[in-house]
Amino acid sequence: MVPKALPLSDEAPELQIVLLIATAAGLFLGGLCAAVIGSIKLPMARRLSMDEGRVGILVASFSITFLPVVILSGWMIDAFGAGLVLLVSLLGAAIGLVLMALAGQFMQAICAAIFLSVAWSTLINVVHVMIPLAFPGSIVTGTNVADVFFSLGALTTPLLAAQMVRGETYRGLLFLIAAVAAGAGAFCLLLPAAPLVPKVEAAGEGISFLQQPRIWLCGIALCLFGPIETTFATWTSSYLVEKGFPDRFGTRMISGFWGASMISRLVVAFLLPLLWFSTEETWIVLVLAVVATLVTLLIVISPSRRAAPWLVVAAGLACGPLFPTVLAILFLGFDPSMHGRALGTTLAIGNLGYTLTPLVVGLVARKTSVQRSFIVLTLSGIGLIGVSVALMLHVSLAEPLLAGH
Repeated sequence: MVPKALPLSDEAPELQIVLLIATAAGLFLGGLCAAVIGSIKLPMARRLSMDEGRVGILVASFSITFLPVVILSGWMIDAFGAGLVLLVSLLGAAIGLVLMALAGQFMQAICAAIFLSVAWSTLINVVHVMIPLAFPGSIVTGTNVADVFFSLGALTTPLLAAQMVRGETYRGLLFLIAAVAAGAGAFCLLLPAAPLVPKVEAAGEGISFLQQPRIWLCGIALCLFGPIETTFATWTSSYLVEKGFPDRFGTRMISGFWGASMISRLVVAFLLPLLWFSTEETWIVLVLAVVATLVTLLIVISPSRRAAPWLVVAAGLACGPLFPTVLAILFLGFDPSMHGRALGTTLAIGNLGYTLTPLVVGLVARKTSVQRSFIVLTLSGIGLIGVSVALMLHVSLAEPLLAGH
């Protein structure tokens, strides 16, 4: 049977602590960076004269390198170890944030977003590969608990933006996050690479994981989930401003989305061990996919101004556990020596949704309204429900086979 985690040696508890802190810091930085563009979107749009269409291009630029980078970084993690890759990604994120702060033209902002995307994509891959190492035990519980740090970072950025951004000035916020990233990178120097280098499987098995349906089903699930998370993280402020709320409230509600996401991840992490039936992970994904789809539909059709912030919070509650639970389902199907490549490939497939959606949502918002553009999320959610059913059937059939090995 596939092991649930790759534990570190019991003889090195201090290394376990360092690894835990490094992983949590990486996830926190990943969340900080994920919410950056959404948090500075309104002042940046004014400063660089961007309409919603150009904002969509900027958001897509942040995702455009994700596909090749996560595949390449997955192989690098398995070949050189997670410690070195984590260090490089954190320092790269610091540089990318500084470049974005200094960008004074639209094309400069695009180039900065692409550079930051390379570092962020690598960071997201490596920290999620490190989760089974840093949070030993149940992978499903570990991924949801660990991703709480991501949500914490993502809700912190909008709160900082609400306090630090004045008018069209947002450089101080970006410089602060860059300094935190550089500090986290310096801490990674305490992390030896050797214990984090996984075993390499026998020659000839390097791409055998591509034949597994699980990797494609999880990838497609993330591809369909991506539009929902990305749009709320980026267009929540525009949606609420369109509903008549002030700019600062709209920015703060991005934190509301991520805060609700963090709470639901904790709830699922502690609820899963209490469930008595098998394939509970896939049931969680299916139920939350249905709820998220219904929430996006309500946003499209509801004329209520008062309900708008609560719908954003409801979306956060539904979306929170989806990403980490899908990753847990993926990890449970592969040997730890293949986690880097398996995760990189899955995230690359999922990247299609994260990259294309901002372009589509931005175009629809420009032609109609931000509220109406959320219909894209409803359609994506319907597809996610279908894939969740397929994933449930696959896991229920695969578990007896895994248990027999």
